[in-house]
Amino acid sequence: ISPYLSVSGYKEDIGAIGGAAARDVSQTTLGLGARFDFTGMNGVDPYLLVGVDAWRFDDGAAKTEDVTARLGAGLAMDLGGGRLSIDLMASEVAQDLDAVTFGLRYDMRF
Repeated sequence: ISPYLSVSGYKEDIGAIGGAAARDVSQTTLGLGARFDFTGMNGVDPYLLVGVDAWRFDDGAAKTEDVTARLGAGLAMDLGGGRLSIDLMASEVAQDLDAVTFGLRYDMRF
């Protein structure tokens, strides 16, 4: 079991377009959870990630905030001279806006 804590955010200045006024859009997210790794399955190591995200979203007109679940699953294996990881994560990043992320990573050892 590997606990994690993460902080992420962004801010974007959007210029006026047509009749829409210029505005700033921003989001800050604090994540907390754990990754559960399983080993000894013929060289393939699956894992599950369970966590919560507390986020605040400001679209320039209104601010929303919530605490939502983050779920993920993946697998890792030694391949060639490194380690290959494949995962799928799902979370809500703003009110009624979900994100599903597919990740593919190769860490070469040299």
